[in-house]
Amino acid sequence: CKVYAVVETQFYYRNSLSVWFYRQRTLHENICRDLWHNAQIPSTQRIAGLYNFFLLSLTIFEKYNHKPYGYFYFSIVGATYMQTETVQQQQYLATTAILNYQDESIQALIRSKDWKSLSDYERIGAVYNFVRDEIAFGYNASDAIPASEVLRDGYGQCNTKTTLCMALLRALGIPTRFRGLTIHKQLQKGAVTGLWYQMAPAEIIHSWAEVWYDGRWIYLEGFILDMPYLSALQQKFANCNGSFCGYGVDTDNFKNPPVNWRGEDTYIQHKGIVRDFGVFDSPDDFYTKHGTNFRGLRKFMFTSIIRHLMNRNVARIRSKK
Repeated sequence: CKVYAVVETQFYYRNSLSVWFYRQRTLHENICRDLWHNAQIPSTQRIAGLYNFFLLSLTIFEKYNHKPYGYFYFSIVGATYMQTETVQQQQYLATTAILNYQDESIQALIRSKDWKSLSDYERIGAVYNFVRDEIAFGYNASDAIPASEVLRDGYGQCNTKTTLCMALLRALGIPTRFRGLTIHKQLQKGAVTGLWYQMAPAEIIHSWAEVWYDGRWIYLEGFILDMPYLSALQQKFANCNGSFCGYGVDTDNFKNPPVNWRGEDTYIQHKGIVRDFGVFDSPDDFYTKHGTNFRGLRKFMFTSIIRHLMNRNVARIRSKK
């Protein structure tokens, strides 16, 4: 189960303490998700659907605010509630026009890899590594192509790799959902160059897959860049030991970004997030509401010409030329 709380919080702290607080997360899910996983709030019995509880002590980890305020104060204002969340809903396992995992090419891949013989943890890891490394970083014709087309292309970017990852995991009985966001275009500079970079919108549609494992939603974004491409960047910018932004990367740990599956969130572009649209049952729902990155003449130019030039540039970087 997973605990949610509706809370109003105030944080003041000594130099020895700091607050793990996600500034751009939504209240109902993400702030309380952090509180739950780091404070280790104990489960309580259900009382008429409404719960009141007190947090007596917290282990506060450094994440957000580094300014000393001299003392620590934590308050919870108003009623709080907890609810048990079970992920049995059919929508998190459903096939859709985009998540078309019943396509024979996807089923054949699953059979050839024998992924159904693995545990859930191993299934997630195997799919994650496949999408990250065997589907190379590259730009498809559209964000909203079906998973079978991403597999056939053999390459993808954040949105199309998210589609394929979700489809493969759902085909293996692992619930997934779609997180829609935007990122600033600066993190694409280098992978995207010249006039097209100038023409690109300031904010670019972005997404990641969220997978239900071990009683919680885990964010999978670190599969965007294949390891040969990322390793080539790390060699190209060998003197960078901290934050890095560009070439499809935006991370505060360029040497060792969290891109390996270990049962925790993975990231490679999340430092470039501008807006968070929240979660959707499927990419179909998101694109119906928010559209894709390009329309009209820009879409025609991108599909016909620009993306091929971008893919050649990415291939040159990967080959260290």
